[in-house]
Amino acid sequence: MGYAYRSFALSAAAVEDPISERGMIVIWESVCFWINYFGRYFANCVRKERPEQRWYRHRLSQLRFSSSESD
Repeated sequence: MGYAYRSFALSAAAVEDPISERGMIVIWESVCFWINYFGRYFANCVRKERPEQRWYRHRLSQLRFSSSESD
């Protein structure tokens, strides 16, 4: 449970309340189990690989220099 809490600032109570508002009876242990089970999966989905910004800036500077040299 600690992993999901640190990554997403969610406590078991914060997850349990919206579920119980929908009329489902949920025990605290099952919420902890699902946080542990899916927490790493959600974190990996949030942290998908993104293009490296330094490469992008480097590429832009190359494009700027090549266009000014050709003129």
